[in-house]
Amino acid sequence: MALAIAIGVPPRHGLYTTIIAGAPIALTGGSAVNISGPTAAFVVALLPIVHAHGLGGLLIAGMLAGLLLVGMGPGRPGAPIEVVPYPVTVGFTAGIAAVIATLQIKGLHGLDLITLDGHFTAKLLAILEALPTLHWQEAPLGCVTLAVLIL
Repeated sequence: MALAIAIGVPPRHGLYTTIIAGAPIALTGGSAVNISGPTAAFVVALLPIVHAHGLGGLLIAGMLAGLLLVGMGPGRPGAPIEVVPYPVTVGFTAGIAAVIATLQIKGLHGLDLITLDGHFTAKLLAILEALPTLHWQEAPLGCVTLAVLIL
């Protein structure tokens, strides 16, 4: 549900995705290298699709991605990922975390922003420009909640 909210669709669509994707994964047994749960990396890829094409475009993109994965499976084009160094994987994940954290600053501090479109630097500039709209009631509550979660 959190990932659905992060890409701008109703939370129920996150539940639908879990049910629809979870059943085949459970029935086929998955694999040791399969990610069958939600992954935050999808937010960075799915957010622009939702903004440009809406929920219908997201559904079509998901179906096409699934068809591509099934079609490419027998050729094993993903095998070289085994030789990607650990620092590259960690750096990629940290970059995605930074993008997602930037998207959440708006809600954490109650900033009056309609949308955060554009590249990373454009989003940072929009957040800085919206700082005068910071809601003093929401910002401390959000920071305390985040501190409790971290601790």
